Amino acid sequence: MSVLEYILNLFLNKAYVRKMLRNSNIPEDQADLALNRWTLAICEHELGHAIGLKHYKGAKPLVMKENPGVQIQPVDVQNVRKLYHLGQ
Repeated sequence: MSVLEYILNLFLNKAYVRKMLRNSNIPEDQADLALNRWTLAICEHELGHAIGLKHYKGAKPLVMKENPGVQIQPVDVQNVRKLYHLGQ
């Protein structure tokens, strides 16, 4: 098992995700692509936690919302810059 696979297994229950995909309206021939995108989104979200970001409850589609599936947005980068006093 690679380091990446180990980390993914810590943050991502693949059986759960596959079940969610089966119960969704995603066509079966697109399930692998959807799983890869979901995996990336979860990793980005968890990386946000690792560098100090917290969940965001507002209306904007940020990577740090509680529901995964959104890519890193400029406002996420701004929040990191503020957190680490990196300026604009």
